[in-house]
Amino acid sequence: DKNKKPIRVGGRRPPGFTPFR
Repeated sequence: DKNKKPIRVGGRRPPGFTPFR
């Protein structure tokens, strides 16, 4: 879906953490 795009929060992505907005 277009609403489910992996975005980088604060420009950094913690290991094993995938932010889906």
